[in-house]
Amino acid sequence: MKYVIPFLVCFLGGQFTFAQPKMTASVKADLHDLMSGDSAHHAVFSRYHLHTINNALCVAVLAKVNSDFSVADLQSNGIYVGTVIKDIVSLKVPLNKINQLYDLKGVSHLDLANKVMPLVDRIDYDTRLDSVKMAIDLPQTYTGKGVYIGFLDWGYDYTHPNYYDTLMENYRVVAAWDQFKTSGPAPQGFNYGTEYIGFDALQTAGSDTANIYSYGYHGGHVAGIAAGGGAGIGIKGVAYESEMLFATFLIDAAAVLDAYEWMYQKAHSAGKRLVINQSWGLYYMGNLDGTSLLSQAIDNYSELGVVFTSSAGNNGNTNFHIEKTFEMNESLYSGVGFSTTSSPHYWGQSISAWGTEGAPFSIGFQVYNSGQQLLGESDLFHSVSTTTYVDTLMVIGSDTVYYNLTMENENPFNNRPSARLRVKRTTSSHNLVLRIQANEGTVHAWNVAELSTGVGNMGTAFTSFGPNSVAGNSLYGIGEPACTESVIAVASHQIGSLNINGAFTGGHLSNFSSSGPLYNGQLKPDISAPGANITSSISSFTDASISALQSVEFNGKTYSFARLSGTSMSSPVVAGIAALVLEANPYLSAAQVKSILLNTAYTDVRTGEIGPDGDIKWGWGKVDAYNAIKKALNTVSIDEKKLIHQEIIAYPNPTSGTVYFKNVTSTQMVYIYDVKGQLILNTLLEDTNHLDIRALPKGTYLIKFSSNNQTFRIVKD
Repeated sequence: MKYVIPFLVCFLGGQFTFAQPKMTASVKADLHDLMSGDSAHHAVFSRYHLHTINNALCVAVLAKVNSDFSVADLQSNGIYVGTVIKDIVSLKVPLNKINQLYDLKGVSHLDLANKVMPLVDRIDYDTRLDSVKMAIDLPQTYTGKGVYIGFLDWGYDYTHPNYYDTLMENYRVVAAWDQFKTSGPAPQGFNYGTEYIGFDALQTAGSDTANIYSYGYHGGHVAGIAAGGGAGIGIKGVAYESEMLFATFLIDAAAVLDAYEWMYQKAHSAGKRLVINQSWGLYYMGNLDGTSLLSQAIDNYSELGVVFTSSAGNNGNTNFHIEKTFEMNESLYSGVGFSTTSSPHYWGQSISAWGTEGAPFSIGFQVYNSGQQLLGESDLFHSVSTTTYVDTLMVIGSDTVYYNLTMENENPFNNRPSARLRVKRTTSSHNLVLRIQANEGTVHAWNVAELSTGVGNMGTAFTSFGPNSVAGNSLYGIGEPACTESVIAVASHQIGSLNINGAFTGGHLSNFSSSGPLYNGQLKPDISAPGANITSSISSFTDASISALQSVEFNGKTYSFARLSGTSMSSPVVAGIAALVLEANPYLSAAQVKSILLNTAYTDVRTGEIGPDGDIKWGWGKVDAYNAIKKALNTVSIDEKKLIHQEIIAYPNPTSGTVYFKNVTSTQMVYIYDVKGQLILNTLLEDTNHLDIRALPKGTYLIKFSSNNQTFRIVKD
């Protein structure tokens, strides 16, 4: 680009001898790139909103005019004139008419109309959604149409205009299940909660009921990121034509599993593909290595085609983890930090620990004063002998330390010993030090806030206290269900974008984004997406204090949008992109969708180079919607491959021009369709061995045989 601008300026300076509109060098360079129509100039295409008028892409331009300006002159040359306010005019200029801007009569200054964007729209650049929306080298744009996205969360406003289409005419929430509400009716096949189906029922209900989060807003914000229609003010989500399922779920694994089944039944009966987003995580619900029953259930639903996304966690800036590899009856000591949260539900601290198969360990704690004098200690509980629930207390002066403990020596799904120790103190003047002892093996432990509601996931630091203790670290920070193999666990980074000078800004990993790997060595998270300061819808029913960024009036009520940060916000970005991938190729398995997203993730100066084994903070890089869709369009699904091998076999696939067949035994008609289902070629297959498709452009096609109506996908590369 540094060579283009000087050449362009010289060229323009010599071409005309009369006054030309003044414009900056950067505008001239951008006009040059827009004229070229080269999709490689990604930056310039992302900076400006391109309008489609009469099937032509147009760029918006602002002009300062003088008395020689004529609307009729511009219109006669195919340039569209919008608002005229004194000497300022808005124009829509077809890309193939840009050269006329250099010789506009009556125009003294020109400027390209930069996007005015809420932060959610900048996601488009970071995730390459802008190229999807412009359908660059794609058969169409993709919006999630025909795909259900299910949300397991709390705090939905069923009446919010963000859940309509972009014209605010068609409502896109299919159903909701509030598992807390006891009035019924419950969904068919379940005996609790209340189900709302369709527009009237959802509007009458208004929102989910107050629960452990009172009248929250988290779920509605998450849903808006993945699928919001924009509420008429342009704050659209990723898959803004998808349809939604809302589940307000009880805090137990069985209720989560029921919500999966409810969503699967809804999608299956409608013949729709399903993506489920989970913007939550716990460190004591499962085994933290993908072997729990809940993880197994997720893997089973994934085999049925359900795509799961999950937030990777928000403990990347908290040293809440410790580990030690033991020899000869060694001990590990670490100070237990207590949370400073203002939550009225805060009880104390929960310490979860997992050991190595075949290597038992013991756990307990000590109490010290500020002068590091030992005041008391609990028993040292051993994983082999502690077979009952321990619930007791320790009185030390005016302080009472309450604690309870569960242990097992061999978890039935991973054979590892484990412990969960919960402790509460009544004064902050005393210090608790965790003690873990073992002869061999490695033990990992995590320290999180324990809430009376049972949903604490806020990490609290392990600290160095005393000469033999160690401080914690922020590694191994992925909880349940993100630890599941089939789940796409999503890290968070700041939105990367171009500033007004065209320089790349942002894009750094969010400091709160949890690090991997899992304690069994498996890499997590899988991928990263924007999750810092993301704008989306807020429930109008919430009783929480929210600083609204923007509001809209709808049906006589004010609805707000606000910015939130967390991997809770990055996960629905990937859920929405997964819906776009499934719209592009609804035949893909869930495993293929995950593989496509990971294999098309991109790296940049912020991620650094990521090797074939991934990165414990970034996974395999930043999500790339555009290249994921391109790859999806050129991927033959697993089910289609099975179908091909059952009957007619086509090879090679992909092919450069000739398709060979096995098991075609007679002359018959062959029909070739594009990915939109339009018939583009039909021919009589007289030579039953092969078909020449060299004349077709590169892309994905469906081939159908007249003899048995078998249809399968062929990729022309």
